[in-house]
Amino acid sequence: MSRGRVSRLGVVVGWVASACSTPSGGAVAVRDVQQPARDPAGLARHADEVLTHSLTLDYERPVRGKPRELAPVIAAYLAACDAGDGRSCRRAVAFDQQAGGDGGAGLRALVDRCRNGQLDMCRALPDTTPEDHALRGWAGRAPACQERGCDDELRHECQDGFAVSCHVLANHDVSDIDAVVARALALARAGCRADIAPACLLLGDLGEGGDDRTLRDRFRCELQGVHCMEYGLDLLYATPTAARDVFERDCQYSRAHQENACEALLRAYAEHLFPEPIPDRARTVRNWFCAQPGPHDMMCVAPTAPQAAR
Repeated sequence: MSRGRVSRLGVVVGWVASACSTPSGGAVAVRDVQQPARDPAGLARHADEVLTHSLTLDYERPVRGKPRELAPVIAAYLAACDAGDGRSCRRAVAFDQQAGGDGGAGLRALVDRCRNGQLDMCRALPDTTPEDHALRGWAGRAPACQERGCDDELRHECQDGFAVSCHVLANHDVSDIDAVVARALALARAGCRADIAPACLLLGDLGEGGDDRTLRDRFRCELQGVHCMEYGLDLLYATPTAARDVFERDCQYSRAHQENACEALLRAYAEHLFPEPIPDRARTVRNWFCAQPGPHDMMCVAPTAPQAAR
């Protein structure tokens, strides 16, 4: 199957993660998430479990089932953040933004820890953070430094591990542009693996495709809740079952675009891009999709019987 053919599936989709697994036969794994150990690592593991539990595949969805609630996920990551786990702080920010929050407790935690000298927290601050020269990386985020100027500050930030600052500096007239671009790419890759949002978003501009694209799309899908179909397509040829689960979770749990996500899943099943997880799953999704209000395409038009020849 060519990527060109797959591209016909393009629709706006919502958010999904691919870290969960479903037992064979389509049975849903339902269990209580255990109370965590109170150390930072234990709380972080607990938060990951809460996230996984919130996305358990259920093949009665989207026919029925409660909407997914992000509040417990955010609370679990904030608890781990408060205990000192930096990655959990960064994840709390991402899920808070996904849930529609802006400037919540996760972002405040990043700012406070940045002021206290934790560079990874500074590197994770979004470009919408108000300009404050006490927050490291300010030049890379400042609109006034994008086109020209601030080169000394940008170079110091690049040396301190700010991928975005390296990228901004490379767009200026500098003599060592190749070295600066190479450092920006290396920092973007490492930062994206650590769930540093600006680094992941930059990787989409600097990456060379393949693993870089998959890494970027994983972050955007799992943590930001966007472009999940692109992430599924990244996985399609190597692991079609994992790609199917990405599409399924997008259909089952998309917060803002469930109908579009389910349409993408239905089209993927129709084109035999991956196997059904349980018998008649494609028909179940089709029946649900076609019962929704609004216009639908030819997938929902019942075939007409041919007229008898006269």
